[in-house]
Amino acid sequence: MMSPLTSYESLILLAGLAGALHVLGPDHWFPTSVLAWQKSWGRSRTVLFASAAYFFHVLLGYFIYLFIEKWVSHLGPKEVFTFAMGLMVVMTLVRGIRFLRVKQVIRMGRKGVGGSFLALSLLGPCEVVIPMFAKAKFLGMGYLIPFVAFLTGTWVVGILLVLNGRNLWNRPLWLPLGVRWLAQTRAAFPLMAGVVLSVGFFFFH
Repeated sequence: MMSPLTSYESLILLAGLAGALHVLGPDHWFPTSVLAWQKSWGRSRTVLFASAAYFFHVLLGYFIYLFIEKWVSHLGPKEVFTFAMGLMVVMTLVRGIRFLRVKQVIRMGRKGVGGSFLALSLLGPCEVVIPMFAKAKFLGMGYLIPFVAFLTGTWVVGILLVLNGRNLWNRPLWLPLGVRWLAQTRAAFPLMAGVVLSVGFFFFH
């Protein structure tokens, strides 16, 4: 009979799952896939750009957590986590509004020079990882392992989405249909990741 997972092992799995879920949000992969399609990037260049973008995406989330940590250090673990979740929800709403700018990426076309910067700006810092670090601090396990686990989940799913999307937009009418559908569902996947983090925080110690 298998022994139950320790809190550390559960946090690692939770971080990887949250990373994989949050990157399903359209602003995390759609602009980059359109950029790679328009520029006719090969697989290697697409993977390199997406990998670097996701790394700095998660790293910026870590820096935001460090910034808020010193302001909420007097709070208990549940209060810190609740604050982090609230911040995540606010940033997710802002991110959903900003996703409407994705049409600017499409309009730039093959010769547009600002597409890369616009795709990166739409990606922005990772808000979903912030509650993950709050949980890691509560367990006293440090931040490196959950950072790597979250980033790995983000890399695996995000790069697959970007590569597949890059090929998908060759089909007529799929791009405008994709923009419409993704705009309607843009907040669903980050909120799913938030639910996973909430369940993990309150059900294992």
